Order: sequence, then structure tokens, then C-alpha cells
Amino acid sequence: MNPTRKTALVAGIFYLITEVTAIAAMLSYGPILTDPTFIVSASGDDTGVLIGAYLEVLLAIAVVGSSVTLYPVIKAYGGGLALGYVAGRLIEAAIILVGAMSLLTILTLRHGGGADADAAVTVGRSLVALHDWTFLFGPKLALGVNTMIISESGGSEGVGLAIPSNIAKSVTEQIIKNGLVRRGEIGIEPQTITDTMAEALGLPRQTGVILGDVTPDGPAHRAPSQPFWPARRPASHSIAQPARFD
Repeated sequence: MNPTRKTALVAGIFYLITEVTAIAAMLSYGPILTDPTFIVSASGDDTGVLIGAYLEVLLAIAVVGSSVTLYPVIKAYGGGLALGYVAGRLIEAAIILVGAMSLLTILTLRHGGGADADAAVTVGRSLVALHDWTFLFGPKLALGVNTMIISESGGSEGVGLAIPSNIAKSVTEQIIKNGLVRRGEIGIEPQTITDTMAEALGLPRQTGVILGDVTPDGPAHRAPSQPFWPARRPASHSIAQPARFD
């Protein structure tokens, strides 16, 4: 597995963890989010709240992990952009942790006793409202702002969270049927043709892609194809970037 695929795999795992933990945390919190009297109730269960807070801590860790994993990829488009992305995800993680702490504070006040019931309910409502806002500004708004698509060609290469429905459908069906995903492999590593490459190879144009490398014993190697061959298509279909080589 080449480094790019390893990065994609690790980043994908972190993104999957963020989705699972965010949903599971909201389900685990239960009545603390909907029952205003939870803070003064003697029958409420703390376990769900503790599990939910723990899951949100894991969510924050996964958010930071995904940004660190993708940092080298984004850095190729600009060091400042990469630092901004990591900083944005750190802010997102901090917001998530503030929300988790607000609900844990309700548990502390609930077991502290001695407070006026009406005042305690008001405080509880305020802390739940704080959690609701952190959820909006953290996993929703901040994630949307921080997750961007970087593209020179109009394609979806770069950093993006949107998954085409046909790919999601294919992956789901393969996992259900086979327990894993099998992807077609050409066995090449395309590279964008630069001005220097075009001049050195004597190409008439300075756009498109070449076969930068051919995997030994792969499909392209048996074709055969050689490194530094220009990738050709019918005139009606141009190949401007490696990501459009399909």
C-alpha cells in the first residue's frame, strides 16, 4: 500500500469514528437533553451521560487525528492553508469538549444538593442550551467550514467529505455481500504533465497526464505500459489532472 492510500485509509477511519461517536453520544445522553427536571430528579441514570461524554471526548480526539493525518496532503496546496485547517479542527474539538463538560456539570450539580429546585432547573436548561449550541458550532458548522474541496480542475480531488451516492451504494453492497471492498486496479500512478516534462518528452501540448509509474505484475504492466507514456483518450475526452484519469 502506497503512502497516499495509507493516508486516505487513516483519515477515513478517523472520519468514520467522528460520525459514529457523534451519533452514539447524542443517543446515549437520553433524558438529560430533553427533561428539564433531570438536574433535580432522583431517578435519572448517570451512566448514559457519562458514556455520551466519553464518546464526545473520543469524537474530539478523532477530529484532531483527522486534521493531523491530512496535514501533509493539504500542505501540498499551501502551508498556510494546512495550518489553518489544523487550527480550525482544533477549535472544533475544543467546542465539542466544552459541550461535554457542560452536561457533566449538570451531574455534579445534581448530586451536590441543597440548591433551590427552580434555580437548579434554570441552570440545567442553560447548560443543556450551551451543549446544543456547541453541537451546532462544533460537529456541524465548524466541520462544514473546515472541510473544503481543493481542486484545480473542478474535480473532487483534495479534501472533501462528500461521497457520491453511487460509490456509497457500491461500497455498502460489497461489505454486506463479501465483508470487504474490492476495487478495480489499473496498476499505474498518473502524474500531471508540467511544462518541463512536455519539453523533455517532446510532447506537442503541456497539459494532460503521463504514467509516472507502473506497478510490477499489475494489469497495466501486462498490457504492457511503460512509465512516462502519455495517457491518451479520444479527442472529445481530455485528461487534465490525475484525478480525472478514470
